[in-house]
Amino acid sequence: MNLSEKFRPQDWEDVVGQQHIIASLKEMIAKKEKPPALLFIGAPGTGKNTVAQIFAKHYLGEGWKSYLHEFNASDSRKLTDVREKIKPLSRVIVKQIINLTEADSMDHLAQPALRRIMETTKNTLFILDVNDETKVIPAIKSRCAEYRFSPLTEEHIIRRLVKICDSEGIKLTFSEEEKSGLRQIYKLSHGDMRKAINELEKIITANKQINAQSVLELNKTMNMMDECIKSALGGDFEKAKNTMEDAYIINGRNTELIMDSLLETISTLENEQIKLRLYYELGELEHRLQSTYRPLIPLFAFVSYVRIVPHLRRS
Repeated sequence: MNLSEKFRPQDWEDVVGQQHIIASLKEMIAKKEKPPALLFIGAPGTGKNTVAQIFAKHYLGEGWKSYLHEFNASDSRKLTDVREKIKPLSRVIVKQIINLTEADSMDHLAQPALRRIMETTKNTLFILDVNDETKVIPAIKSRCAEYRFSPLTEEHIIRRLVKICDSEGIKLTFSEEEKSGLRQIYKLSHGDMRKAINELEKIITANKQINAQSVLELNKTMNMMDECIKSALGGDFEKAKNTMEDAYIINGRNTELIMDSLLETISTLENEQIKLRLYYELGELEHRLQSTYRPLIPLFAFVSYVRIVPHLRRS
């Protein structure tokens, strides 16, 4: 079992952040009435699915796991899935919860069908969690109590990482190197607790220590991408290209780390027009990296775009 699953919060007091949401849900359960459908809105790793499970535990009571039915809507997104899987289940005459994760990925035919089911069911409570609320039709949103999950703060994430290390018997010296590594993990996570824990797991050695070399490489990649972008924007394409190539080799050809580091660097730029153009191009780069076996080519192409972007006309 990976660390993110091992240390998934099991009850309200284990959840970090989102305290306003937890307080509201507790009040809802205390009323002992069937609440409206719940719509959990927020970025990945902010606790939507975890909070849904804890809510189910208290709302359904003993044996709750048997009455919580979870569907990843990205896998059950079509009209036929709604009709053949969700509709029959919703008619069961017991108190139950159907939790649809990534519900914003359901297609334009499935959502109206789901809305009709939500209107007619008597005992089934629906919990929908979404990353992009704009993809949810108004007819569904209007039937839900909405809860917005915020990205977790640096304090929330680092405190949880330290607690995990303590529970796993990993001794932290809190050297400047380690503290810098934890801060870099937070920056790479962008408020996503699951991603932060997964990044932590990568730098823990088999003998339960923090791999100093991995921390150095994490920090170095972040710094190198900062240097790469600034060199390219300053007109020195060769230096920027060489820095990108060095970073790719040094971090073991980890393009995900490069992408995260680029995202962090771009977020610090002051010129809003350049920042917007580079965010868009970074999205294009991600698609290109997923479809090539020669990553340096799209990485160099991105650097070349960064070099010319200050000279492009405003659109």
